[in-house]
Amino acid sequence: MIKRDSIQRYDHLPIRKQSHRVVQSWDTAIKVDASSDFSVCATLLVDEHRNYYLLEVLRDRVLYPELKAHAISQAEKHKPDTILIEEAGLGRTLVKDLKAAGLPAVGDVPEGDKETRVSIQLEKFANRQMFFPEQAPWLVDFENELFAFPGRYDDQVDALIQALAYELKGEWNGATLEDLLFLLDMSGLRGRNR
Repeated sequence: MIKRDSIQRYDHLPIRKQSHRVVQSWDTAIKVDASSDFSVCATLLVDEHRNYYLLEVLRDRVLYPELKAHAISQAEKHKPDTILIEEAGLGRTLVKDLKAAGLPAVGDVPEGDKETRVSIQLEKFANRQMFFPEQAPWLVDFENELFAFPGRYDDQVDALIQALAYELKGEWNGATLEDLLFLLDMSGLRGRNR
C-alpha cells in the first residue's frame, strides 16, 4: 500500500519550535512470547507545513512494568505534547498510570479496520509529507513492516497510522486544549453566558 519512493528522508531534524507538535503513539501488546505481537511507540514531529518527521520507533515484547518504564523514558526523551495510546488491553492502564505521573496521555479507539485506516493516510505519503531518517537502528525493521503491509506483523504500522489519524481528527492542529483555554481566559470569553 505504501510505496518506498513516497518517503522523504532527513539527516537533520528541523529545530523544534512552539508551532511544532510532538506526538508519541503507543500500540501495546499483552503477551511476550516469540509469536506474540510487539508493543510499539512511534514518535513524530509535525511542523507548521504539515510535514511529519518520524523521530523514533521503539519496538519490544515486554510485561507491563517494563512497558510503563519504556513509556516514561520515551516521554522524558522526546517531551511529547501528546502520548496517544490505543485503548485496548494494557492501553487503558497505561493511560491512567501516565496521567497519574503528570504526562499528557490520551486514550484512542481506532475507527475501521487496519487496511482502511492506512488507506485514509495514504494522501500524506503521496504528497511526500512523511519524512524518515536517513539512518536509525530501528529503521530497517520498521520499513520492512511498513512496505510489506498488510502482513503478519503490523504493530509499528498501527502506531504510526494511529498518530496520523489522531492528527487528522484535528486533535493536535497546532494548539493544545490548554492553549485554547488560556486564550479564552485572556479574552474574557471563558465562562461568559451569551
